[in-house]
Formats: sequence, C-alpha cells, structure tokens
Amino acid sequence: MNWDRAKTMLIICLLGLNAFLAAMYFVYEDDYVTSSEDIEVVIDILSANGILLDQLYVDVPRRYEPVDQIVLQPAEYSTAQLLEAFFTDTSGISQTFEFGNTIFTSPEGTLTIMRHIVRFEPSQHVPGVMGAALEGDPIFPLTSPPPLFERFVRDNAHLFPNFEFDVIHRENGYDYVIEFRQNHMGYTILSNMLRFTVGPYGVTEVLYVYYPPVEFVGVVQPIISAPQALFMFKLGNAHIDKPITVTRIDLVQNLVFSADGSGRITTAPYYRVFSDRGEPMLINAITGDIQ
Repeated sequence: MNWDRAKTMLIICLLGLNAFLAAMYFVYEDDYVTSSEDIEVVIDILSANGILLDQLYVDVPRRYEPVDQIVLQPAEYSTAQLLEAFFTDTSGISQTFEFGNTIFTSPEGTLTIMRHIVRFEPSQHVPGVMGAALEGDPIFPLTSPPPLFERFVRDNAHLFPNFEFDVIHRENGYDYVIEFRQNHMGYTILSNMLRFTVGPYGVTEVLYVYYPPVEFVGVVQPIISAPQALFMFKLGNAHIDKPITVTRIDLVQNLVFSADGSGRITTAPYYRVFSDRGEPMLINAITGDIQ
C-alpha cells in the first residue's frame, strides 16, 4: 500500500469534513436547526465510513439551541420513605452500619444507603415489593418496561419526581436492565436514575441515585449539532473492524462536580449515542469531547 498517498487522501477527507461542518455552523447559527437534507448528507458520509444509521428508526435531533446548566443539591435520602417504598412490612427490619453505609435487612431483602447511591437487593424467595414479582423468564419487549416498574415509580413519585422510562437493554447476555431517569423542565438528567436489574426469576437489584435540581446556572452556552456529535462518535470508533449501527442519539444533562473547589454540583449537556457495540458514548455538547 502507498502510505503517503493514503495519508494524503485522509488529510483531504478531514479537510473536507471540517469545511462541511463549518458551513453547517455558519448557515444555521441563527436558527440552530439542521435541515433534513444536511442530515441525509451526514448519514451518507458516515455510512461510507462504517457508521450505519437508519432515519426510519433513529430520530436525529435537528435543533441545537444554546442550553443552560442545572445546579443540583447533594444527594440526601429519607430513610423512612425508602423503607416504606421497598418493604411491604417495616416492623421486622434490622439496621447495621458498615464502612459508612447504613444497611437495613429483612426477609424481603436488603436496602443499603450509601453516600450517593441507594441499593436494594430483594429476596428471591420471599415475595415483597420486588422479590419474586416476575416468575419464569421475564421476556418482554425491549421498547417498554412491564407495568410493575411503571407502577412502582408512579406510586413513589415523592422519591422519583418526574422520573420517566428511559431505556431497557440486556446485560451479561441474560439479565435485563430497565432504567428510569428524571425529566426536569424538558431536560433528561442522566445522573438521576432508577435502575432495575431483572434476572430469570425476578428483580435481583435496584439502584437509585438522586441529586435534586435547584435552579439553572443562568448562562446559556452554544452546543454542537447532533450531526457533529455523530462525527465525533466516528472519531471515537476510528479503528473499527466491522460496521457499527447507531440505534439512538439524544441530548441529556449529566452531573459534573465543580473544579473550582466550591463543591457546587451542576450538569453539563451531553449527546448520548447508542449503538450495537454496548454502552452508549457520551459526547460533551459544548466542547465536543468524548467522555
């Protein structure tokens, strides 16, 4: 192979890509909308480079208005509310402490309250809120959760305010993972999560993380467009040996800790790109950096 020629062609392609992205930015910087035609061009370019995306199944966000960040409070959990939510009988619960964690145990399962995370491990033998709720192989559509989980979120709305179904996927080849996240004034907060792991005989683990939103920072910042994020996704998969299929792309807010020592917790906007290669890729919508 003529490596000098190949390198020259790669440089030409990158220059052409940069010119295309720059044109997109200057044409649409006033209305922050990417046209359907430009999205189709981007999809064709990505397809020629091993990144496949079908617009019939994947909704590529067209708008990319400047966004604000959200100030979050440190995670604090009400023990009484958690016990009422996860146990049907709170009278026989024992309490222990281990490595700074508070652990509540009953025949129905074990609830562990850590600094930022709550974990519930239901018994697989004693029926309870979650234990033995799903018998047999829990086969259900990968597009929506069973009513059990939606009802649990709805009945405990004081713990999970504005939590909505987000995603369901397989883990380890046989477990299902069902995730709910908070929608705060139109923004999905990635870090505010309720995560169910379902094995062949029922729920094996529930993870809950919640940093209450307080206010907006008050400074809107421009963000890159979804097609630009897809190009960054391509760069993050530069050494692929077979095509990658993008199954979903959306804009979310993810928790970040202040680097100025103030201890303030805020969010930052990220594009989340799902594919058939496992965990979704997070791309900072302000800087374009891949997390």
